[in-house]
Amino acid sequence: MEIWKFPLQMQEKQEIDMPQIEEILCVQMQHDRPCLWVLCYPGTTKQKRKITIYGTGHYMPEGYRRYIGTFQQDNGHLVSHVFDEGMVR
Repeated sequence: MEIWKFPLQMQEKQEIDMPQIEEILCVQMQHDRPCLWVLCYPGTTKQKRKITIYGTGHYMPEGYRRYIGTFQQDNGHLVSHVFDEGMVR
């Protein structure tokens, strides 16, 4: 296993190609960009995983999602919450 970093786009929905994962560790800002750190199995077939980002007070539709973490930008004026919605089918 290895820990890999995946930079995130500042958009609500995104799909990220990643190898089989053991655990999503956290989301944090690095060099003014949100990044996701994942414990994964390198060498396994990559699959798309759906990640969503919602701002505080924004609408969230019903359905499965697992909370990953929260990050802040612009000195705390923008607060975003990141969720894992599983593999893209």
